[in-house]
Amino acid sequence: MGNKELDTLIESYFATTKAPSVSITFDMLLEMIQETIEDSYPDITSRSDPAGFDTNINPEMIATQVPPGAENDRPTVAKVVAQIMGAPDPAMVDSVMMHFDDHQGLATRGSPSSGGGNIRESRLPPEQWKELYRQLLMVGVDSDMVEAIKMLADSGMTKEDLQAMLTQQAMQDARGMEQMNERKKGGRFSYKIDIPALVPSEAWGDPNHQSREDIERVFNVIRKKDTMQQRIAHVNSFIDPKEAARKAPGGNFHAVIRMMQIIEALQATLNDYTESSAGFVFEGFMAALTGGKQQADRVGGTLPIEDFVGVEGEQVSLKLLSPGTGIHGSFTNLLDYLYLRGGGQSSIKYLIAYKDSDGDDVSRLKIYDFVINQDNFVEVMKGAGEFEKKFGASAKPLRVGDVELPALPDLLSSFDNSDEWRRKAKMVLTHGTETADSKGKKKFKPHVPGYTKAGMFHNDAILGSAGAIADTDKLDSDAAASAASLASRKKGEYQKRAGLDAYKVKAQRAAKEYAQQGIGEEEAWREFLANSEDLEAVISPELQSADDEEELAAAQKVLKRNMNALRKLFMGQYEKYLVAESYFGLFHERERIFLKEQQLLSEGGRGSEDASSQWTISGAQMVKMTNVMDVTDYGELNMSAENINACADIYIEKMEGDMIVLLETTKEFTTNVGNYFSAAQRRHANKYADNAISNAEVVVDKLQKDKESSNDKDSE
Repeated sequence: MGNKELDTLIESYFATTKAPSVSITFDMLLEMIQETIEDSYPDITSRSDPAGFDTNINPEMIATQVPPGAENDRPTVAKVVAQIMGAPDPAMVDSVMMHFDDHQGLATRGSPSSGGGNIRESRLPPEQWKELYRQLLMVGVDSDMVEAIKMLADSGMTKEDLQAMLTQQAMQDARGMEQMNERKKGGRFSYKIDIPALVPSEAWGDPNHQSREDIERVFNVIRKKDTMQQRIAHVNSFIDPKEAARKAPGGNFHAVIRMMQIIEALQATLNDYTESSAGFVFEGFMAALTGGKQQADRVGGTLPIEDFVGVEGEQVSLKLLSPGTGIHGSFTNLLDYLYLRGGGQSSIKYLIAYKDSDGDDVSRLKIYDFVINQDNFVEVMKGAGEFEKKFGASAKPLRVGDVELPALPDLLSSFDNSDEWRRKAKMVLTHGTETADSKGKKKFKPHVPGYTKAGMFHNDAILGSAGAIADTDKLDSDAAASAASLASRKKGEYQKRAGLDAYKVKAQRAAKEYAQQGIGEEEAWREFLANSEDLEAVISPELQSADDEEELAAAQKVLKRNMNALRKLFMGQYEKYLVAESYFGLFHERERIFLKEQQLLSEGGRGSEDASSQWTISGAQMVKMTNVMDVTDYGELNMSAENINACADIYIEKMEGDMIVLLETTKEFTTNVGNYFSAAQRRHANKYADNAISNAEVVVDKLQKDKESSNDKDSE
């Protein structure tokens, strides 16, 4: 309903003559209001009653329950309505009071100025009606607007005040809607086209996960391209306005819609997650994009350096970076990967995505890839300025006793995957000297500064002194067993949190209360036990077999230990709050907190892996080593608001008609179904159900037409 129509209704409500533009009388307006009320409370006797409502509930019936003399007392009527309906219902209150005002029928009532009833006295003040009207206007339901006008008039406002308020409020709402639309211009296809949304997650990287299976058909739109580079280029073509104009020849929009979903999922990956989690989700997204698999499990006895395995089986390490951030990696892990894991892997591909932002949102991605392999590893470290820091003294030959060993760069360049080669490499990489600091603490100074003791060449369980590689499958299975053991320990920790720890919380709170009440120490403990009937069952370990005497004895020891710990904690808290008001009690507590903070500060400075193992390649160094690392430019993905909006407009023009109606109605259907199940009142739920049924009929019709159209195109 537009502003002109609103003005017409207002004019007709107050005027004594008919408005020249529309023939509408006061009685007609009241009749419309009456219909609105009746629509709010449809005849439910002909329907099923899943909510268990009394089918005799109506304004007339409720009116009989209102105490005599309280007919015009809105709070009393509201209380009666809430008791009968089971919840507050302002609309029903209005209907009951209208019934009292004219139990023969609302339409026979006089004009508001004639004093035909008392309902005006129980209406809300104009200021509150203004806010109500604003909300109704934003909803945009015509019948509600008519009811709002009637209520506003009944509030006692003059026609001039009402029209001025409506005009001013409509302008404010229009500005608010405009501002909201401005915020929604942020460059996503769904802001203009009602496409189904995909919610990216790290689980997309697992081909066996349900989340991956759910999106496979969507991503199949780009699976016809062979390489990762071709697939990314294919995505890029859908957000290039010049290319978009050539898409969907013959009206086949299915590929366009799926590609819009993929692009929007990428935007969500980059913008809807924290920076720390976005990288993991991006790995899952790229694995799905390439048809590959995210790599997280141990491989060859060690953790992988690759993030996912791509479409051609290539191992890929993914880096999502700001433009000025260097490309980092572990020298130790990279050397192990290339020369030891599984007999040595020939190469690793690095996929680099530099992100550019407009405000808080990533708007562009510039993508490159390069390769580090057994042949260029040493040269890459030199080009990155890392050679001296990582190789150190190993750049020259080494003599260990009577054994002459080659310089590490020469040894790496002569890799032949033999036990003899690995024996020499192990000797070079693990060689070092033991030193001691001023306090006598021993420290290992490695011959190869960039290779840490965490490396596989240091691990005799993986590589023997003779250079033979151990059964890494067994190592992986051992790691899996270790993971299972860890899971079991976590379950035990959960039982602690749910059992003993829960009672520790109760014990501390009870001890404080008893101390403050002045109850004696032992009496307080006995009182706590008396109020904890299930204590022993909760803090005892779970038995696998109640008949196992050894297990039972061990469980009893654990129970005794837990009970003693709980008593000690209880007594400590009891004594603390018993003396908390004394100076020395407070001093002791502050000292304890101070010492704890000092301990945390001293522990906080500990580092993890030695920074000397990390290598860095800057963006400029990457470009300079183009031929060394086979750097490839994948181009730019332009996801700026301007670009997405331009492409969306092109696709909307192409899809105008049944396809747009299908998408919009499908979204409305989903919304109405959701509202149906979440509606607080059955009368509202029924309205949503009716709307959903109407939506479904349209969807079925449009799908049938689209199916027939697609079949016709396939047969051509």
